Amino acid sequence: MAERYFSADFHFNSTCQIKEKYRPFRSVESMNKTIIHNCNQVFDNNPKNGGNVLIHLGDFIQRGNDREYKGVKVNPCEFINQLHAQFVNIEGNHDNNNKVVSAGDLMYTQIGEFYVSMGHLPSYLHPNVERLQHIHLCGHVHNEWRQYYGGDGRHHYDKEHNIHNFNVGIDVWGFAPVSEGKLLNYIRKVLKYHR
Repeated sequence: MAERYFSADFHFNSTCQIKEKYRPFRSVESMNKTIIHNCNQVFDNNPKNGGNVLIHLGDFIQRGNDREYKGVKVNPCEFINQLHAQFVNIEGNHDNNNKVVSAGDLMYTQIGEFYVSMGHLPSYLHPNVERLQHIHLCGHVHNEWRQYYGGDGRHHYDKEHNIHNFNVGIDVWGFAPVSEGKLLNYIRKVLKYHR
């Protein structure tokens, strides 16, 4: 059986993400290389023979413009083909014109005993909040929850909608995807103390 991994907000080729989100890289090339390396290190340590599936919750690659990495043609396959995993993308706000094929903007799955929704935006920004599960995996926020609420930046409880948002973005998981098992343990830990 394949091992599933979750992540978001790779933003390959984005100088803006380095500057605005305070990513610890000196260049786009360094960021791109580190993300690919960290992903494959996680995937290659998987002892299962069924392969790996990366479910990426949006904003895979930046399309170049004056604020971005000038002169680079957007070709997401150059990055996807370097990953040692099957790739599924859920559309993010930067994926509408970057040639990444997305499976949709919202998906559902089961992780352990929990039914979860998955989308790029957290519940409080999601246009279809009524379609979300009590547990929602997202990206988009990078490390903002850490800055605004403290903690590790991986969880935010949306009191208004009674939804636990779990940030799977690489900015709060060491610039690597998180395995389903590790994410399940984290969800259980948060819900145990958040009753």
